[in-house]
Amino acid sequence: MTIERMEIKLPHIDDSGERLIYDIRGANELHETFWAHLARYLHARRVAAASHRKLRILDAACGTGYGTYLMSREGHDCTGIDLDAGAVTFSISRYARSNCNFLCGDVTDLPFEDNSFDMVITFETLEHLARHQQPVFLAEIKRVLRPDGRVTLSSPVRDKGVSNPAENPYHKYEPSSDELMDIARQLFDRVDVYGQVLLPPVSNSEPRQAQRTNQIGTVPMLRYARAVARGIMNTAFQDQYLHYPGLLDFVTRTLYAGVNVKPLSASPCRVSCLVLNAQA
Repeated sequence: MTIERMEIKLPHIDDSGERLIYDIRGANELHETFWAHLARYLHARRVAAASHRKLRILDAACGTGYGTYLMSREGHDCTGIDLDAGAVTFSISRYARSNCNFLCGDVTDLPFEDNSFDMVITFETLEHLARHQQPVFLAEIKRVLRPDGRVTLSSPVRDKGVSNPAENPYHKYEPSSDELMDIARQLFDRVDVYGQVLLPPVSNSEPRQAQRTNQIGTVPMLRYARAVARGIMNTAFQDQYLHYPGLLDFVTRTLYAGVNVKPLSASPCRVSCLVLNAQA
């Protein structure tokens, strides 16, 4: 089904550079960070599919809602919660449907009863909480999960596990890989670890022409061809990706292999982001 592009005045969304926006009714900037985030949701989609049943899913810190909507496309009953009222208003205007709902709330004090969800998803949320709040948040996830429930979460990790506000002032504390896994293993019976190696952005200080020449001259032809293919795919399908999860899987696995979620075979400190699957 083709959705007609519409010029709609967007509600105010706190744009800290951390907020990723996918507008199902308009043009989108599909950069590497966006695809890395979508790859996590596709990973969560595969985890949910392994249950072979309809799940009640919570997307904690859902942002602008496209991931919550993607999960709902599989028939699951999905709820997204976020502290930013503007993001929640945007999510409702774009993605609300009978099995996809959104509300405003604090992830460290979830407004749900115990044992409410079969699965909780939360991506790139922990680092926005103070160190002492991170175990509180994970304990809240454990509380709202059913006894056999699962959580899929991600967080960037640093070699020394220290916050670096000079580099990213919106990250309050980035746990080390050991810290993250220790907290998770204290709360959950089984923890499986995956990783992502994110592609480094091109330096903005390098002149654009030099970037283009350097890219073509030093990167293997296959990688350059893949970059061209990405551009064509993004132009052709930028407002339709969320309707076709199979297409999303193809793009992330084939054209964005560098940002895909993969079983961790090396030291966790060698990856840019850890993704944990845990069972209550």
